[in-house]
Formats: sequence, structure tokens, C-alpha cells
Amino acid sequence: MEVAQLAEDVHGLDEEREQREPSAGTLVGRAVASVANLLDLGLAVVAGSVALGFGDPFFTAAQAEIDALARLEFSRGTSIRPAGRAGDAPLVGAAAVALHRLGRLPRHG
Repeated sequence: MEVAQLAEDVHGLDEEREQREPSAGTLVGRAVASVANLLDLGLAVVAGSVALGFGDPFFTAAQAEIDALARLEFSRGTSIRPAGRAGDAPLVGAAAVALHRLGRLPRHG
């Protein structure tokens, strides 16, 4: 394979990824808005390599969809954010659940 062909192929993959990011964010935003309308959810925290790898375009599209669909009095203002611990967030969350079930983590709320 020639370098020019490889560069063209990589550029095509970048364009395809740029098109998927907002689409995935829109679908996640739609799901979060549905849950917010049902359960009075004020904040959705997203972790994992796909969401965090997509970055700002994903979260911008997700927030736009939430803003458009979470229109009930108690669901307006719902937001979506990346997890603060980046890739470690799912593991930390799983550990918290385990510690709670073992009675070693106090319950809040």
C-alpha cells in the first residue's frame, strides 16, 4: 500500500468517526431525556471508552437532545457530563457498589 492511499484511507475513517460522534451523542441524549422525564433525573454521568473517546462532539449532541426533549418542569435543566475519573470511573463505581453491599460504605440519601 502506498503512503498516499494509506493517508486517504485514514482521512476517510476520520470523516466517518466525525459523523458517528454526534449521532451517538444524540441517541444517548434521547435516552437520558427519557429517563429524566420519567425519574426526575438532574444529572447523567457518562463513563467508558466510547463516550470519553468521542469527546466534546458527543456531549454537545447529547446535551442538545436532552435540552430539546427534557421539557417537563422537573426535567428541564438536566445535564450530561463525562465522569470525573475518566476511564477508571466504571471500576470505581463497581467497587463502591461492592463495598456498599458488604456494609463497608455508608448509604447516602
